[in-house]
Amino acid sequence: MPLVAPAVLVIAVLLAAACDTSMSASPGTSSSTAPAPTSRDGGPSTDPDGVRPDSTDSTDSTGPGQPGGTPGIVTGGTAVSHSPGPRPNDIRDIEFADLTFPRTACGSVIDRPPPGGYQLVDGEARSPNPTADDSYVVSLSPTVSYGDVDSDGVRDAALILECDHGSRPIPVGWIYSIAGGRPVPLARVDLDPDALGLRAVLDTELAAIRFEGSTLVTDWVIYLDGDALCCPTRSALVAWTWVDGALTPAAPQVTRTLSGG
Repeated sequence: MPLVAPAVLVIAVLLAAACDTSMSASPGTSSSTAPAPTSRDGGPSTDPDGVRPDSTDSTDSTGPGQPGGTPGIVTGGTAVSHSPGPRPNDIRDIEFADLTFPRTACGSVIDRPPPGGYQLVDGEARSPNPTADDSYVVSLSPTVSYGDVDSDGVRDAALILECDHGSRPIPVGWIYSIAGGRPVPLARVDLDPDALGLRAVLDTELAAIRFEGSTLVTDWVIYLDGDALCCPTRSALVAWTWVDGALTPAAPQVTRTLSGG
């Protein structure tokens, strides 16, 4: 008996050691999980989609000074910042179709203009109540011409507003310039019927406006006494130049229209 007990003890120790070795080598039996690597312990941390939440991809960053980016806009991460861009210094950058024109833009065509002017949206402004006595519709003619009428080195724009007070649209011509990054009215294009050298002129109507260099060229239809609304009997071409700080017309070139007698 004294010799058997040590042998049994040795066998028990050997069996216990073999059992521990087998358990440590079996997959999926570990009770602890190693932490995912981070940028500080060997690799970048990621969210479940595989994107680093604490970084910005350089190809998406479009901040100032970065090649291929749009100046003033930074993307990436959780913030997007927009720095205000410079005001336009070219009249061609002005969106006249979404501009607010002053109350005087239609002259006497609309006798009760809105207090804040005519705020065009997509080229048109309408009164809130179209059935009221002071209803109006003002629209921008799609053709805008550019030149430098006063030869000051700043490009100007020539445009026509169609002003309607419930009967039919009346074209009103304007020259706009730009100052301090904002459009400013320079002159209204208004032809004096007495300058036509014709008798019994009832009305004139602006048909077209365009720049030829620093000269503004306008086409007009002329209604004489007895003309039907559909059929004016005269037309005129008038060239305008800037003289002593004002838009000044040359002698009109009057012609008889095909419908005229």
